[in-house]
Amino acid sequence: MKQIVAEKEAVQIGNRAFTALLEEVYTSPKPGLVDLYSNGAHQDMNVRTFERSAAILRPFFVEMALQGLEHYASPETLFVKIRKTGQRAERAMYRGTGGVNTHKGAIFTLGLFSAAAGCCLAGDGVITKRR
Repeated sequence: MKQIVAEKEAVQIGNRAFTALLEEVYTSPKPGLVDLYSNGAHQDMNVRTFERSAAILRPFFVEMALQGLEHYASPETLFVKIRKTGQRAERAMYRGTGGVNTHKGAIFTLGLFSAAAGCCLAGDGVITKRR
């Protein structure tokens, strides 16, 4: 896949991951969890904390999608690459939120999904669920 096309596709994947993070926090009401109406059981975070975190993480999801698009080795090799990117994302999230864990699990899950979507596009030209 040509570099400009790959970068455009990676940005779209990263934007979808970003949107998913926002949709999760905007889903309301969620008793005990942060939503548009309440901080739930959390005194250290609110919707703005999640929005800030999501914005910080967006470029990392783009990077992981691009790593998937450019991947030519084994899944294990790709996992090592995106793991390092995910660790950098986690550090950036903590810096940007004052040490609050808003999206640590999402970095892992959406990072895998972003890289997998990139692999699908590179291999088949589409994102599909294989059986």
